Amino acid sequence: MANIHSSIKFNMARKLSTNTINKFKKKLLAEKEQLTQILEHHQQERENIRLSEASAGKKSRPNFR
Repeated sequence: MANIHSSIKFNMARKLSTNTINKFKKKLLAEKEQLTQILEHHQQERENIRLSEASAGKKSRPNFR
């Protein structure tokens, strides 16, 4: 296990080229955008469900006057 850690440490210590860094940055930004869109869509679905459940709850309550 020590060999894996020393190997990772060695590999992580080398300097990456500007092109490699830019390529990774581009991929990370694209992934961030995709995940943001998924999260926003999920949050909107949850809000729609919450609103429909609240609306259904109001309709099922008897009106006491």
